[in-house]
Amino acid sequence: MEIISRATLAEDLNVTMGRADNNIWFKPAKKANGPCYYIYVLVYTDDILCVAENPKVILDKFDKHFLLKPESRGKPKIYLGAEIGTSFLRRSPENLIGACVHRLTPKSQ
Repeated sequence: MEIISRATLAEDLNVTMGRADNNIWFKPAKKANGPCYYIYVLVYTDDILCVAENPKVILDKFDKHFLLKPESRGKPKIYLGAEIGTSFLRRSPENLIGACVHRLTPKSQ
């Protein structure tokens, strides 16, 4: 099998590698119903987690370079040995960040 560099794979997937952690890749996207969001691809050794509205598109591109087990595709159950599930933000990211900053801001005396 040909050795694929991270840069080549990132270019093929059209993603940006994280600056703080090169196991996290991301790219802006737009959902079918309109809102913008980020697609995240987390890769560590032989574990791949794709967070996207349609992860199949990303995983199909990975499958061109790496052999993905057909049974491993689907909603994730385990990543890096830990059980995981799904959660949804009920607030917009801006409101969520504002609430966190407000909680962390020291109260004036």
